[in-house]
Amino acid sequence: MAPPARVLVVAGPTAVGKSSAALRLCEARDGELVSADSVQLYRGLDVGSNKPSPAELQRVRHHLVDVADASEPWSAGAWCDAAAEAIGDVARRGKLPVVVGGTMMYAQWLVRGAPDAPKASATAAASAQEFLAPHGDDWDKALAAVAARSEACATRVAKLSQNDFYRLSRALEIELDREAGGGSAEARRPVLGSDFDVRCAFLAPADRTELYHAIDERCDIMLARGLLEETANLRATGRLPSSSTAARAIGYRQALDYLEARASGAADASLESYVDFCRQFRTASRNYAAEQLKWYRRDATFAIVPAGDDAALATLLDLDRGAYDAFLRSDAQAAARNDLAGDPKAMKTFASRPCAAEADPEAALARAAAAVARFAEADCVGGGDVRLAELRRRDGVGD
Repeated sequence: MAPPARVLVVAGPTAVGKSSAALRLCEARDGELVSADSVQLYRGLDVGSNKPSPAELQRVRHHLVDVADASEPWSAGAWCDAAAEAIGDVARRGKLPVVVGGTMMYAQWLVRGAPDAPKASATAAASAQEFLAPHGDDWDKALAAVAARSEACATRVAKLSQNDFYRLSRALEIELDREAGGGSAEARRPVLGSDFDVRCAFLAPADRTELYHAIDERCDIMLARGLLEETANLRATGRLPSSSTAARAIGYRQALDYLEARASGAADASLESYVDFCRQFRTASRNYAAEQLKWYRRDATFAIVPAGDDAALATLLDLDRGAYDAFLRSDAQAAARNDLAGDPKAMKTFASRPCAAEADPEAALARAAAAVARFAEADCVGGGDVRLAELRRRDGVGD
């Protein structure tokens, strides 16, 4: 029998260079990329998702980029099904499938199997909404209340990002259906079958402080490339409804927040307001990177590889399966996972450099004003599609 086709899954924190590393590996090993990014899926959401450039798309074939409209959002399960199909297609053509992206749930479900949980019943959905309503936007109280329902529920919600009310509600719906006799939701259905030998790598930054500065710089670059303008145009043309998962993604969420505040008069046109928006964008991005590091520190199915070490990444593919499994269990890997915790003192004292807009405030504010005008002229303000409270309570979704 032919050996199982090898698949490489590359994860890592925001701005660590995982997409570039995967691109180089594909060029060296005749591979194709499968995007595991929950925003790159959507057409038109280019700047905020840091989508591959036209030149990069020419260098290596990409899958699951620009395949849907944000007004018709995909679930993680739908992505898993599409990813499995793409991986199978790449492997059947004799090429190496390389899955890369920062959406943690996508990577976990692909590797470990997707939870075999049916869509929530109408009764469970209504009951979950009623249960959470008294807690409002108080994340800690809502999380504690849901966790107290059962051990399984506590385990499920312990992995959620801060203020991820959508997934908190979903966890509660699953539990309510289980309590009503809907059966266990803990079973997982395989996503990739036995025809695949899956190898997983997490690219670890050499220096957490430098990573955070790189994240700040990436946020500034996105703003310079037109994140506000893109967001305003997407909303004006109905391609970024507030009910979509993309509207809650880091970058788009802060941009919508700022545009709504400016257009409604809740924020002024000053540099101070703009810089505050920029800082919120940066902080949310750094916090998400911290969540990614914490998540993969606990996940021993991913080998820790130093970011930038292409040879070490390639070695994971060359090891036979027994040697690869032994490597995952090695003391060196346990120590590498431990190192992902970083230096807590250094992280607490991290200080961002000034936002790029502060060097040329006139240009930044002019572009912001144009985006606000575009946003306002499409009647996006107020009781329409954008709701600040809703956006703020959905913190922690993205990348």
